[in-house]
Amino acid sequence: MIVLSRTRLPIVLAAAVALYALEAVTVGALVGGPADAAVLAIASMELTFGPAMVAYVAFVRRRRMAVVALAPILFLSFVVATVVIPKGHHQTLDAIGLLFAPIELAVVSLGIWKILGIARDIRADNASDGDLIARIERAVGRDAPLLAAVLATELAVPWYAFIGPFRHPRAEGGVETFGYRDSWRPVAGAIMVILIVETIGVHLLVSLANSTVALVLTVVSVYGILWLFADLQAARHRPITVSEDGVRVRAGLRWTIVIPMEAVLGIERVRSSVPRLATAVDASLDGNPTVGIELATPVTARGLYGRTREVTLIWLAPDDPSGLIEAVERHRAADDSIMAAKTVELLQA
Repeated sequence: MIVLSRTRLPIVLAAAVALYALEAVTVGALVGGPADAAVLAIASMELTFGPAMVAYVAFVRRRRMAVVALAPILFLSFVVATVVIPKGHHQTLDAIGLLFAPIELAVVSLGIWKILGIARDIRADNASDGDLIARIERAVGRDAPLLAAVLATELAVPWYAFIGPFRHPRAEGGVETFGYRDSWRPVAGAIMVILIVETIGVHLLVSLANSTVALVLTVVSVYGILWLFADLQAARHRPITVSEDGVRVRAGLRWTIVIPMEAVLGIERVRSSVPRLATAVDASLDGNPTVGIELATPVTARGLYGRTREVTLIWLAPDDPSGLIEAVERHRAADDSIMAAKTVELLQA
């Protein structure tokens, strides 16, 4: 997916705000005097199509994005135009609104078609990892990696919360699996109980003053409880895996890290608090790691909503620390033997 850079996005937003402000001042001046219908019609079109034209010239055309990406900008601009232009001068906006009906229908139809296609790709994904988040990202990520990451996060929450408890974790062939939720389960359960009690109390208290605010706070709290439960279920369905190819570290909904075996420099038990480093990531759910993996070369840790970090140190809290360490060391030794054999073959050639 083509994403606006951090430097260009503020420029486009500033240009849009400046355009809106200029048009609002112009319209205000016209309404204060003899309003010119022709000028107000031009202002209506500029407010509706101006930001989309800026986005098209700055990004869509230059980066060969799909023109449909302009649809949300057009609809938002149209709404702003209806607010800025006085109600007595909406003739041009009414005509533009008639054009939006087929555009909206086309965009909705395209969206439904794309969603059905993504759903088919997810169901047809026969990869052995059985990872819902990875399957969503593979289905969407070919064209839109950031959108894939956002969808994977948002869709995974209801799936793991409502469906996950009734499904058995998918068996992964050719890998050793290690769970990591034993230490997190009682902590997450206690937090959810506290949140439930707090949500009920806050809702009853705030509803006395404002029922709308109480409803909003309740929805946010319920989503937080749902997210915690989904995270706990994701830990059951997304174990740490070790194979001859490497180590796949997963931490509930939070992190996914694929480590090639040749990148593993060392793995050992951690028996005290660990330092917070810029190149380290804590993949233990409860913040109390028991194992550390040091890497010879950085790997990418992928988190929520497409967030990424380059790391050389990973903290874990597996249910079986000794078993995980033994498995990694065994595969490392086998990998070293293979590399040594290949080196000898090259020297003898």
